[in-house]
Amino acid sequence: MSITIKRLSKFYGKTQALSEINLNVRTGESVGLVGLNGAGKTTLLKTIVGLIVNFDGEVLINDLAATEKEARTSTSFLPEDFSPPLYLTGYDFVSYMLRLSGVSLNQSEVDEFADALELQVNVLSQPIRTYSKGMRQKLGLLTAMLPDTEIIILDEPLSGLDPGARVVVKDALGTLRKKGKTLFFSSHILTDLEEIADRLVIIHEGKEIFDGKPEELRSYGGRTLEDAFLHVIRSNRT
Repeated sequence: MSITIKRLSKFYGKTQALSEINLNVRTGESVGLVGLNGAGKTTLLKTIVGLIVNFDGEVLINDLAATEKEARTSTSFLPEDFSPPLYLTGYDFVSYMLRLSGVSLNQSEVDEFADALELQVNVLSQPIRTYSKGMRQKLGLLTAMLPDTEIIILDEPLSGLDPGARVVVKDALGTLRKKGKTLFFSSHILTDLEEIADRLVIIHEGKEIFDGKPEELRSYGGRTLEDAFLHVIRSNRT
């Protein structure tokens, strides 16, 4: 088991962001996290990677508490609000992030991953301030993929990408799945999730309301996966 969550609850003051979440993500599984804005997705992901430490319940990474340093060495994380230092070049940023992970820069490996993401090598030599939103997002994905961690946590990895770039990123995530990596990621684009997720987890108002395969979600009816998602949300309104 890679990720085990038991009765996880989180309050911000009097506001409850998460309520009694129970979730297991198995080794090598690809799980998509879905919910409306403010549902608690980012809070859940940040708790798993140890960025939120004050909560009720239990969060384990390979049977270690997520707040322990040893647990964090198993994970890579791309936040939704990824904002690298603009004065660094892409190579500088990648090198810095790898050093934080205890990994030395292997430029040929960096270039290989960058090529898979269609992030041109000459771009990596330029300051990040010259990058478009999509290029910065690809840089974030590059740094999340390079340390070769067992578990990769991504918060809205397809955000800011045009249709062509989304295809490229989905292909890269598919390659990680074939390598046996454990993927847990959020997205608002359900059609993309259906292509790359073994399971979908829906949270609404901080509560888990669905956990199953994409085809199970489709059984709730409607013309599209989005229709089925909305049906589940509406039937769980408080």
